[in-house]
Parts: sequence; structure tokens; C-alpha cells
Amino acid sequence: MHLNHTWSRATRPAQMLAMLVTTALVILGITSLPTFAAAPTLKLAINADEDSYLSGVEQRYVVEFSCASTTEDCLDSVVTISLPHTITPDGNSNPDSAPDGVNATATTGNKVVTPEIKRPTATTDGLVTYNLGTVAAGTSFQTVLTFTAPRGLTPGGSTVTPVATFTSGETSVTAQDTVTIKSEPTPLLSKTGPVATPKNVDVTYQITPKYDTTVDGSTARPT
Repeated sequence: MHLNHTWSRATRPAQMLAMLVTTALVILGITSLPTFAAAPTLKLAINADEDSYLSGVEQRYVVEFSCASTTEDCLDSVVTISLPHTITPDGNSNPDSAPDGVNATATTGNKVVTPEIKRPTATTDGLVTYNLGTVAAGTSFQTVLTFTAPRGLTPGGSTVTPVATFTSGETSVTAQDTVTIKSEPTPLLSKTGPVATPKNVDVTYQITPKYDTTVDGSTARPT
């Protein structure tokens, strides 16, 4: 009996607190505790039409993204595509060669969004931004990105890697595709002969055709 009385006195404050919380919830009109939405499922892909392009020739990339959740909408959704400078065959960023003539289409799908395009400079990368806002669960989009690697400034064997990022709230995914750039060969002529000759003496010169790159454009060095 004494033990039961002690237990009852010990649990009485907890019972009173539970009653107070229940009463407060009823007064506030809250019948259940709030639930937190699950993180959205994002899908993203970027793919170039070709594995390699000649410098000065338009490169085309297809970007596909979707809010792949079955029930959760994707809130505050933003898709960006970074356009870095080209990377030389030696692995260095080329400040003289950045994507040129950048263009991107509006999204196709249930929601049409026109991109904001920030073109690259000698010191900054380019950026294409799609501010999608709220994207309904199950909604997908597609857009097309185009640009060229400047001819005469991009050594053959360079690469360029656009990087796409899809963000919704605190969830983010990235995708990228790397393309190799070949330099179209330009025909050249070289002339060799004697440095100086006497008057009225026949002179022989050798004329040699060559290219400023290899025929397949894999190097920028004369051959």
C-alpha cells in the first residue's frame, strides 16, 4: 500500500503536464503533431550530341531534369549550368578560351521558364540559370544549351565540361559532360632558299605546304 501511494505521488506531475498539453492543443485547434515533408527526389542529366567538336563549330547539349517524387513537390527549385573556360592538353585553364556565343532555350514541359544567361569573361565562368520555383511532383523538363569554343584560341586536344546543378530546398544533385575540342587545320606554305646570292645567278627556293595543326586537329603545334 505504501509503495502504491509513493508511485502515485511520483507520477502525478507527469499526468498533470500531459493534461495541460492536451488542453492547450485543443484550445489552439491542433489535433495532431506537425509532420515534416520528405526530401524531394531530383533527377538531372546533361549530354552533348557529340564526343568531340572542332573549335569554332557549335556544340549542342541536351539538359533534362525532373521532380521525380511521387507525392512531394520540389520547392524553391533552381537549375544552373556552369560554363567554365576550356582546359588545355596540359591540364591548365585557358583564360583566352571560354564558351562563346552561349545560348539556351526555355524549358519544355508543363512549365515554361526562360533562362538568365551570364556569359563568361576572361576571368569568370559563364552561368545559365533557370528559376523554376515550385515544381509539381512527377514534372519533367528539357532544355538545349549551345556554344562554341573559339577558333584560333583553343588548342586541339583541349576539353570543356559544362556542369549542371539542380537544387530544391536543401537537396541538390549535379551532372556534367566533357567534350574534346579539335582544332581545324589551316593550310600554310613555307619557303626556304639561300640567304644571299650574287646578281645574275639563278636561285632555287623550296616551297613546302603544311598545316598549323595535325590533320585530325589533335594538336596545336605545326607539323
